[in-house]
Amino acid sequence: MLRAVAFVRSPAKRCCSIRRVCVIRTTRATVPLTPRHAITHFRITAWPGRDISLPERTFGKDRFRLDATGSVLLWEGAKDAVGSSVAVGEIYLRLAEIDLADPEQILDFVNTYDKLNVFESRMRNPSFQLLTTNDEDEEMHVARQQMGRIVIREQPDIFPSAAEAARSDIDSESVVAFRIAASILRDGLRAWRLMRGEISFDETGWESGEFRRLHGDYQHEPRKELQSLYEITAIDSLTSLFEYGLHPFHPGITIDHRRSRGEGSIEVEVIASDARQMLDLYPICCMELYKHIVELAEYSICRNETCGRTFVRQEGRSEFGQHRTRGVLYCSSSCARAQAQRAYRRRTKEASRSGS
Repeated sequence: MLRAVAFVRSPAKRCCSIRRVCVIRTTRATVPLTPRHAITHFRITAWPGRDISLPERTFGKDRFRLDATGSVLLWEGAKDAVGSSVAVGEIYLRLAEIDLADPEQILDFVNTYDKLNVFESRMRNPSFQLLTTNDEDEEMHVARQQMGRIVIREQPDIFPSAAEAARSDIDSESVVAFRIAASILRDGLRAWRLMRGEISFDETGWESGEFRRLHGDYQHEPRKELQSLYEITAIDSLTSLFEYGLHPFHPGITIDHRRSRGEGSIEVEVIASDARQMLDLYPICCMELYKHIVELAEYSICRNETCGRTFVRQEGRSEFGQHRTRGVLYCSSSCARAQAQRAYRRRTKEASRSGS
């Protein structure tokens, strides 16, 4: 079992409670927080003995559009140009940047990467699940029925009826389902930043129903105790988020009959569960956050004046797959060049003014 233990001392009850959080590496670390939150420490004990690598996959190969109501991300087929195959790692940070109230920004994200494939979590034997409330489940169900009607109207040749479209594993996704799943992931990042002391409980701005519900339980508690109480519930929320979202990465094997050598011989490849399950973007984003928590990754803000996005590792300068995580000013080599050129033009212009 993948496990970490966090010891949290509550000033209100003067006792220690233990929560379990999934991790993936054999490291032991204590997470020191800022003096304001010095009452909380985490000791992470990880198993198994080797890291679980994130899968490489092709992004941006499918084309989506919004329907006329802006409520469904309609799949229109594969793009003419092949998408880019990249090593994933920080897609969840890109998901944290978009405005979920703007369907156009959601569409841009889906066309750049992929849909989250929330319907997989609604199936009878899902490869992953969502940390949702009953109200959110009902909201997604209603949106799914509406999507079935829209798909039949917009793409009548695919399914015989709206009911069939609503209960089928189609490539389209409702904006409501995307929003709910994305808000859960974004709240997971907020919970981790709260536990690290990077933000206070006043700055969390919870979006998902479960995170809002858990933290709403403390609205009548004394304000001086709220920070530690929020940290405790943040641990509980992250525990459930990972238990539901990381299920596709459980140990497993793949047996390839086509590569068998001789009669009675098979080849067995040890992987993390079924290859198809690993391709859904939602659990991949969960694993990205998960790995950054385990390695105690530091978040940085790109210093490029026209960028400003959050990142952990710089893109574009690693020849052997190794990336510096400290002392890096820009999220990518292109941002570094753009800012250097901007600074050069300013110096040149200033020198020209001084000379004249």
